[in-house]
Amino acid sequence: MTLLDRLPGLTDAEVNNLLANARRLSEGDHAARKAAAAEILPALEAEAETRAAAKSAALSAARKARGPIKRKAAVEEVVVEEEEDEEEEEEGVAELA
Repeated sequence: MTLLDRLPGLTDAEVNNLLANARRLSEGDHAARKAAAAEILPALEAEAETRAAAKSAALSAARKARGPIKRKAAVEEVVVEEEEDEEEEEEGVAELA
């Protein structure tokens, strides 16, 4: 079984590690290593891109499934608290007068 045959069974970290090593070896001086790296580099790059796209799509689907973030409610809560503080200040001023 060749390395290319094993690609689907590898973890994302293993694929990324192999890709980094292949890129490093393809820039080296050793001809045999350079040739071997050049042979597997396209397959490693394609596999890494496919996995990144799948991960991105899964994250997007999860975000859509969660629904919109309810930031407005948090903002309204802060505004209500500020209004209550202002009312308390006004009551304090009225008591002093």
